[in-house]
Parts: sequence; C-alpha cells; structure tokens
Amino acid sequence: VEAAPEPTSLWVSALFAFVGGILLNLMPCVFPVLGIKVMALVSQGDGNKWHARKHGKVYTLGVLVSFWALTAMLLGLRSAGQAVGWGFQLQQPGFVLLLVFLFTLISANLLGAFEFGGRWVGLGSNLAGREGYSGSFFTGMLAVVVATPCTAPFMGTAIGVVLAQPAWAVFAVFSFLAVGLAFPFLVLAYQPALLRALPRPGKWMENLKEFFAFPMAATVLWLLWVLGQQKGLDAAIGTAGAVLLLCMGFWAWHRFPGRAAHAGAGLMFALSLAAGIGVLSLPQVQLGRLSKEGPWLSYSEQALADARATGKPVFVDFTAAWCLTCQVNKTVVLEKEAMQAYFREKGVILLLADWTNSDPAITAALEKQGRIGVPLYLAYQPGQERAKVLPQILTQDILREAFP
Repeated sequence: VEAAPEPTSLWVSALFAFVGGILLNLMPCVFPVLGIKVMALVSQGDGNKWHARKHGKVYTLGVLVSFWALTAMLLGLRSAGQAVGWGFQLQQPGFVLLLVFLFTLISANLLGAFEFGGRWVGLGSNLAGREGYSGSFFTGMLAVVVATPCTAPFMGTAIGVVLAQPAWAVFAVFSFLAVGLAFPFLVLAYQPALLRALPRPGKWMENLKEFFAFPMAATVLWLLWVLGQQKGLDAAIGTAGAVLLLCMGFWAWHRFPGRAAHAGAGLMFALSLAAGIGVLSLPQVQLGRLSKEGPWLSYSEQALADARATGKPVFVDFTAAWCLTCQVNKTVVLEKEAMQAYFREKGVILLLADWTNSDPAITAALEKQGRIGVPLYLAYQPGQERAKVLPQILTQDILREAFP
C-alpha cells in the first residue's frame, strides 16, 4: 500500500507548481501564443463577456488535457523502467523536428504568407482569427508544448518532490502547474476591464500579430540549433532545407489554383518529408563545452568521485541544449571570462552533465537530488558529503558565495 504524501509538503509543492506555471508564460515562445489569444479577447469587446469567459475555460481545459497527457506518458515510461524526466520529449530529435515545422508554419501564417482554411484549419496556425472554441483549446495545448523545455523557478522543486508520491498526487501537482500556466489568460477572460488599458481594436492589432511572428521565428532558429546539438550541423542544415520546401509547398497550394500547382505543392511536401526522414536517420552527436583538458569535464559518477578525491571544490552543471534557462545562465554567467577566472583562482573543478540526449546516468543523478529536470547546479566543498543546490537562475555573486 502506497503511503499518502504529507499534506503540508503536497500543498507546498502545489503552490510552487502554480507559481512556476505562471512564470512559464514569460518564455519567449509562449508569450506570443498568449498574446494572440489576448488580442482575440480585445477584438470581441465588452459585449461578449460570456463568450470571453467560455474561451478562457476552454483554453484552460486545453492546457490541463495536455499536462495530463504528458504526466501520463511520464509516469508510464518511468513505471516501464525508462529513465526519463521533465522535458523528455525534447530529447527526441523527431519531436524537435516537428516543432520546427509547426513554428515555421505559424510564423509564416502570422506574417500573412498564406492562410489555413478548410481541412488545414485544424493545424491551429490561425489562432487569432478563429472564433470557435476549438481554437482556444488548441492554443492551450500549444502553450504547453512550447513551455515544457525548461523548468521555471519554483517548478523544479515542486515536481522533484512530488514525483516519488502516488500517481494521484503527481496528477494533482501537475494540474496546479497547468492552472498556473493558464491563469493569466483566465484572469483576462473573466476581468475584461483589465483589457481597457489597451487601445481599441484597429490596425495596431494586425501589426502586433505580425510582430509576434518574429519571436516564433527566433524559436525556430533556436530549435534548429538544438537539433544541431543532437544530430550535428548537417541535420540543422537539412532541416532548414525541409522547412523551406514545406513553406514553398503551402505557398504554392494557397496562391495558385489548379491541379498542376497542387501537384507541384504535393511534390514539395514529399521532398520535405524525405528530408526530415533523412535528418532523423543521422547518428546522434555530442557537441558543446566538453574537452579532455577542460575547463568543463564530462560528468559521470566516477568523474565526480575522482574530482572530489582531489580535495578541491567541485561544480556540476546539469544542462541541456533545449533548456532556455540553462543557455541563458551559460551565456550570461558561466562562460563569462571573469567567472571562469574566478573558478581557476579557487581551483574549482567543473563537471558538465549534458542531458540534451537521453542519458539514464544523468537522469539517475537528477533523481538522487530530488529533481527530474534541468537546470540543476551543485556545489561540492571539500570535506562536505552533501552538495549545496544553487538557484536555477544564476548570478556571479551566487557562485562566488558558493565557492568563497
């Protein structure tokens, strides 16, 4: 019989998950999706409060269903003995490839390159223009897909603590995470007065919709880089070519009527699919900061034990190419010359645990610390058995304090 989780810890985890879900809305690829739906509320005006609230509920339902599906997959894989954690879907190049295609089409659609209608409308790329509730439901699902690569502050602790609990507790905490993600849109749907601070519907909405295409396109560039980290430079270039063919196919299908044009578009779709399959057939690679001489050494349990046996302080960076928070910390803090000089001055041994691709050993190390996602930063001091867990948002002052 499974023991029930302690109520206090469960409620604290739920609260942390809720706050973490709200913070997920600040992700650069999530915010445009939220913004498009907010514009849809603005265009409705004050005369459709009932409809606005229903859109808010349906959007929230889309977020909940997506999180429940991810939770079920995560628990199912773990119960089958698979070493997976939060963000496991981004470890699959095929999933990253699908996201590249999806975000490219959404970006092109927002810029007006082509419109989806009829049977294509289910793809959900015309999120702002749809008045049906299916558009809101799909937007909620899309927000989850693009928000899952990283664990926001508060979120990692909540998920790590609850994952060892019974399934019902895991679903409960993930539901709070989902409600947190949906909360800003739900508040605006129920309090339309908050939208009065925005200008009245007009040309600015079309301009803003087109502007949102650029962070979406930036997300495509980031995903291409992630795919390059997983499969190499050839994979990134091949995917870019596949995306180009896909866009040309949709453009030709939309702009030119007739069987000949549609046949040409179909050929481009087929070539795009073939290029994608070719990319997935490439072997996985490991790129990045690792080298035999340092400063970053590849993490393993043995490497950690050897590093600690030297009597020097040790810093472990659990990271992934698809983790935005990880990449910001790397660029803004960890790779700065001043920080690297400080590490050298203090004799800190740097270990890099790269979780870009699935790695059971790294997953086990994360679970040992009560986490199932990245980033995770550990500071080991000589003579101390337990590591100090550092905040997920790093600063140079935090690291200097950890290694005085």
